[in-house]
Amino acid sequence: MGGAPGEGFVERSAGTMHDRRAQLEAMRALVEAELAKLSFSSESNQPPPSSVPAFMTVEEYARRIRVRPATVRRMVREENLPHVRPRPRLIRIRVRDADQWVAARASGALARRRAAVEARRGAAS
Repeated sequence: MGGAPGEGFVERSAGTMHDRRAQLEAMRALVEAELAKLSFSSESNQPPPSSVPAFMTVEEYARRIRVRPATVRRMVREENLPHVRPRPRLIRIRVRDADQWVAARASGALARRRAAVEARRGAAS
């Protein structure tokens, strides 16, 4: 996301529930801001902007979503990240579809984290 790693996140201190909640809210805000920049729409059949290629290598896409190339390969292998294989050992990531897939996974993970925090909060009461 924009800026230095961890930018916008509250530092962990004594591990209080307030700090965790603040971290969760900061993470939610950052994810929503990034998703707004990408402006995904399932109804939109428009091609990606000319500055973004239709396909990327594993390494290029890993840099785009700020993960290691091995993580992208695992997502292709285990989690069905949208891709094509022009040759058996050559992987190309279909950018528009993959961005939508990653955004859906990120929002699902955020919802699971939010539910876990709420469950811990309810158990503590």
